[in-house]
Amino acid sequence: MNFSIIILILCVLSSLFAFPYGTWEFQSGNKLGGIAIYFFGIANIAVSIIKFFIPA
Repeated sequence: MNFSIIILILCVLSSLFAFPYGTWEFQSGNKLGGIAIYFFGIANIAVSIIKFFIPA
């Protein structure tokens, strides 16, 4: 069974949770925390897509 599609789906779902949380952090005064959460959400999607197209 190929688990790369499952990993891709789980990473995208976790990033979909991270973006509203980053917005909430940004609006509640923690600007650096919000930016860091955005960065990790984008990096999570990018790495999972790269992992999907270039398997180990």
